[in-house]
Amino acid sequence: MKVTLSTPITTHKGLQSEIELKEPTCESFLKHAEPFKLSFDKDDKPVYDFNSKSCAGFISDMSGIDELLLKRISARDFIALRFAMVNVIFAGAGSENPIAT
Repeated sequence: MKVTLSTPITTHKGLQSEIELKEPTCESFLKHAEPFKLSFDKDDKPVYDFNSKSCAGFISDMSGIDELLLKRISARDFIALRFAMVNVIFAGAGSENPIAT
């Protein structure tokens, strides 16, 4: 899944305006712990409790971009990457569009 950044970042590949996330492996869970907890509100809508440090580790693993470089992206882009990460993880588990509201 690709996420277009609002502001490009410079990586070892040069200037990047989008980040592609690939399905993580078990190693990411063992190394970074759970990146989020999922619960449901009274209307059965999903509620995510993100662990931002863990998310940064997952996004780094899933994109190949070092965490030090990810720290430079905007908050808006980080939030978009977190939700894209959720979609990639759940897609690998067989769920379709888990964060649709």
